[in-house]
Amino acid sequence: MKRFANSTGGADKPLLISEIGASAIYGHRKNNQEKWTEEYQQIALSEQVTSILADQDLSGVIS
Repeated sequence: MKRFANSTGGADKPLLISEIGASAIYGHRKNNQEKWTEEYQQIALSEQVTSILADQDLSGVIS
């Protein structure tokens, strides 16, 4: 991400990530965490937020 930001005029500016997550169908639940389930959405969001917050080059996240 840093390379893209630097190459497009964003060098040394705060970078905020938006539009994270994975599509899910409200109420669609299964134990195997398959795509479109609420369980899959929870795992995807957890991994994305953890990754973003661990990156010191990022200023934050909006979902």
